[in-house]
Amino acid sequence: MWLDVLSQVLEPMNLLIVIAGTLLGIVAGAMPGLTATLSIALILPFTFVLTPVQGFALILGVYVGANTGGSITALLINVPGTPAAVMTGIEGNTLVKQGKTGLAFGILTTSSFIGGVVSAILLIFVAPILGSFAIKLGPPEYFAIGILALCLVSGLLSNNVMKGLIAAAIGLTVTLIGSDPITGAKRFTFNSTELISGIELVPILVGLFGFKEVLVQLKGTEIKINSVKQLSNKIIMPFKEFKQIFSSIIRGIAIGSWIGFLPGAGAPVASFMSYDSTKRVNYKEKFGEGNIKGLAAVESANNATTGTTLIPLLTLGIPGDGATAVMLGAFTMQNIIPGPTIFTENPDLVGSMYINLIIANIVMAITILIATKHFMKILKIPTNALMTVVALLCIIGSFATRGSLFDVGVMLSAGIAGYFLEKRGFPIIPLILGVILGPIILPKFRTGLAMDPSGLIFFTRPVSLIAFILAAAILFWPLIKKVFIKQEGDAT
Repeated sequence: MWLDVLSQVLEPMNLLIVIAGTLLGIVAGAMPGLTATLSIALILPFTFVLTPVQGFALILGVYVGANTGGSITALLINVPGTPAAVMTGIEGNTLVKQGKTGLAFGILTTSSFIGGVVSAILLIFVAPILGSFAIKLGPPEYFAIGILALCLVSGLLSNNVMKGLIAAAIGLTVTLIGSDPITGAKRFTFNSTELISGIELVPILVGLFGFKEVLVQLKGTEIKINSVKQLSNKIIMPFKEFKQIFSSIIRGIAIGSWIGFLPGAGAPVASFMSYDSTKRVNYKEKFGEGNIKGLAAVESANNATTGTTLIPLLTLGIPGDGATAVMLGAFTMQNIIPGPTIFTENPDLVGSMYINLIIANIVMAITILIATKHFMKILKIPTNALMTVVALLCIIGSFATRGSLFDVGVMLSAGIAGYFLEKRGFPIIPLILGVILGPIILPKFRTGLAMDPSGLIFFTRPVSLIAFILAAAILFWPLIKKVFIKQEGDAT
């Protein structure tokens, strides 16, 4: 079988399709608002005229490229192109401002490549095992894991955990707007027809991270020029730095692979949790000032989800995230039903997806290494002109979601609100994570209560109980850290 698969994958046309898809994904991912999900949706009609192997080669190329492409603008101008790149700008953009652009791109490329390839290997060998375990997780487990994720990032960018929790609560509240998915009752719509269907994630994301950054950069009237003009160090990362970030890459891969195969979680949650975990393990180090371990953890976790999100899709027919939900539509277009039978009925397609995923990661790494000098040209643009372009991309990206000017208004409102919240010390990331997780965990909570009105089911099942215990420990981490520091001080 594998010889037949290799013969199909190594055909010049298939290789060209993978390369084209990856390049297209990198460009689309770097544009605020054009997420991996939206990019795959836009190219979906083209797959109908291709063979199943070629069609999914194009889709996987776009998927991998967009996942990494979103980090490019996050590094250069602190405007993430995709939700998964939100955390990249924290350390990556700081490195760029310090004149270490080559190092930043080297870490980005190395961590993303290793995370993506290892994730593809896990997809090949561990898919049946992880898939059988994922199906055993119920609503209580998913709700508890979501609460754990929110607690993880509550104090991520601020020492004030309460402000982080308030920001997360605001994000969850936003997801309540619209029709109740169970009863159909209208919630917080204020008699507006546009709000009946709720508020889309993309306009909020673009506003909070794209348009807000425009307001931050252009709050003065002077015309500023970016100070970083050229690469000040090599793109290929020295072995000394690689040794420093190796453990962070492994940690990111472990977290990203685990989160990836949980349906509904995806790369944003993985990058949040990986960064927070690395920050807590290395609590003696400073983060937010260009820490290479933090950047490596985020990028390895981000790309480690690309393979494992396919596990629930292929083994159970359940999409792992928005992008794989669109892939499910591609399977339907090809009259293929994903699930346990796909491995026996369409082994060539599954095998080609494994190999094409690895090829896409190779193409992604080579492209970024070669094109970094061209990406640097963005930094030569006057800030006012650059932010004008970013503002236009924010408008286009938010409008493209549903073709609605209302979404543009949502984007502008989110950007203004994010600007003032950040000035008041409220971290934006817990807010956006609340928006991302709200549609996932709130229905799980209601389903769990329907299973057991007393609510004890959330604390009597092992996985959910462990998640809640970890969440409680995280909330009290500042006190725990002070005790550790005091004990070390007394010992010395």
